[in-house]
Amino acid sequence: MRLAKGYVDGRIPIETCKAEAAVWWAKIDEKVAIRGFQDRDVLLARLAICLLSNDEDDVSVMGDNLSWFFEVLGFLKVDMTMPMRMMIEYFEFK
Repeated sequence: MRLAKGYVDGRIPIETCKAEAAVWWAKIDEKVAIRGFQDRDVLLARLAICLLSNDEDDVSVMGDNLSWFFEVLGFLKVDMTMPMRMMIEYFEFK
């Protein structure tokens, strides 16, 4: 979260975020869980990857990551009311 926020604030370069995303991918690979969608730790790693893999030069990646982010929240059985409200509020002000 700290890295993603730092990137959004312009304090951390995308290369740092992508390097950290690679670390999270390694954690998923370690658990041989590329298709695992029940293990909470693997799902949290997937959320981290969604937050850290954006690239402002490729808007399609951002859209895919946002969609995947919400899907992973669903696998975690998160109440989607607040995340949806936050997304709507964010994009209304852009």
